[in-house]
Amino acid sequence: MGASGPDGEGSAGESGELDESEARGRGWAWLRAARAALSGRRAPWLAMLAGVLVGLPSLWGGLVADDHFQQATVRRTPDLGTVALHLFGSPNRPPHARMIEARGLGRAAWYARDDFQVAFCRPLAAATHWLDYRFFDGAPWVMHLHSLAWYAAAIAAVYAVLRRVSAHAPLVAGLGALLYAADDAHVVTVAWLSNRNALLAVVFGALALVAHDRWVRDGARRNAWLAPLALYASLLSAELGVSTLAYLAAHAIVLDRGSASRRALHLLPAALVTLVWRAGWSALGFGAHGSSLYLDPLASPLAFARATLERAPILLGAALGAPHADWTAFVSGHAIAVGAVLSAAFVLAVGWGVRALLRASPEARFYALGALLAVVPVCGVQPSDRNLAFVGLGVAGLLAQVAVAAFSSGAPRSRALRVVGGGALFVHALCLPLLFALQTPQLFRAAADTGHLGAERLYAAAPPGNAIIVLRGVDEFMCTRQISIASFRSDLPPRLAVCLSGGPSPTTVRRLDERTLLVRPDGGFLDAGSNRLHWDGHAAKVGEVFRHPAFRAEVVEVTPDGEPLAVTFRFDYPVDHPAGTWLVWRGDHYERVLMPKIGGALRIVDGAVTPS
Repeated sequence: MGASGPDGEGSAGESGELDESEARGRGWAWLRAARAALSGRRAPWLAMLAGVLVGLPSLWGGLVADDHFQQATVRRTPDLGTVALHLFGSPNRPPHARMIEARGLGRAAWYARDDFQVAFCRPLAAATHWLDYRFFDGAPWVMHLHSLAWYAAAIAAVYAVLRRVSAHAPLVAGLGALLYAADDAHVVTVAWLSNRNALLAVVFGALALVAHDRWVRDGARRNAWLAPLALYASLLSAELGVSTLAYLAAHAIVLDRGSASRRALHLLPAALVTLVWRAGWSALGFGAHGSSLYLDPLASPLAFARATLERAPILLGAALGAPHADWTAFVSGHAIAVGAVLSAAFVLAVGWGVRALLRASPEARFYALGALLAVVPVCGVQPSDRNLAFVGLGVAGLLAQVAVAAFSSGAPRSRALRVVGGGALFVHALCLPLLFALQTPQLFRAAADTGHLGAERLYAAAPPGNAIIVLRGVDEFMCTRQISIASFRSDLPPRLAVCLSGGPSPTTVRRLDERTLLVRPDGGFLDAGSNRLHWDGHAAKVGEVFRHPAFRAEVVEVTPDGEPLAVTFRFDYPVDHPAGTWLVWRGDHYERVLMPKIGGALRIVDGAVTPS
């Protein structure tokens, strides 16, 4: 511990001491005070306070997106047992009547399979929402305060892990907890009520890691059963809890000093608990299928492996400070592939900069390997920062250790290590906390515009009782989500609504005859990443037909990647029937569209419609 690593780098700044003479020479008294605070007993409290402060704007956020569905579910079925098993989706069992109905009512894309399903079993998280909507319905700020309390608990649990691993470097633990608390990758996790499950999973997962370390390295035998119990609680909070296994594996590889057989024995309880959880989860019918965004590694191993190659660099890059991973929801598959290559280059550059530290410090290797392995489970869903709660634990620990090592006393450090350490402090300690606080109000405004306010504007744009046909929405996912939200609103009368297309690409709509339209987005129907939620990933073929209660859709042109590029929609009634209203999304509202005469066409660019 404390020995110099290769290239003259300190192993990890294990003493946690910054260069005292430099600090005094430059008059940085505040630096010495910060070091003392983050190295002492107040460190976890300071980190929790920082996390609560940057998350305070969420108190005024209200309900968005899935929050409305969960509120309606609890109101309709107040029984805790039912809510615990169905708040995050119900299994779509044969004959798939619920999905067929949802697609017919526009709540799912017209190309969704009958057996499409995204349903998760999160009973512990569901119980917290049941409490919210049973006792604080009408006071969303109390629910957000509830989530902030879980965030504070998650920060404390992360600090406990860092303090155990970096026992000889208290500054690493304190600084790492602070970096974790202020990371704007957690904005959605903290601000969105429905994503509270990730916070619970981190709390219990981190407690499992602490108990496991006490059992393995300290010989505290009672922790041998506390660790798997905490792991099980993490798994019952969210599927994200599987990432706990990543750090347990990293612990066995890097920190456990036992023989190979003994290390395997130490991992056995966690493996058994996970197998029991997964068996019950599957037996109850939960899981995802029929989607190319949600991939089950056991049900679709090849598709999951391909997705991991693309998604893992994007997620790791976002965790290290690159742009948010959520941009993938709004661009084409080609753009995502390019972004994956650039993100991989960024991650490799950071790894190269800290390579000597990784060779010299087992703690640094644990953090890096844990984060690398923790990113694999979340590659089963579209890249999003809200899934980085576990990855952030290892990243925070690694960056804190890099920063301390880069500016610690002792042997000279390489320029690369100083660049990474200085960059980590500048980005993660100075920039991201500000972005965290600023992004929360922006998040709620955007979510409201495309969510419940968008649902209201959707219905308001058409005469009462008219069927609504959206030619081009913000994207297929958001458009169907607005229709779903409207259907759950008791103050909005039910009506038929359907979304034909959505996304960023300019789109041509041509009327072929009295009842038939040809719709051709320049980037295809899957031009936005989120449009793939209801697409099962198969290669589309010319002549492929999808049937809807109101129309027959036929693929007439496909992209080189095998995605629908042009589709004809033949309706059961004339396109210009007065009982139907045609709409397009114009940034934050819907506008009515007059359909062209037979042979005519429209061009839709950013919601603006012109004859073509």
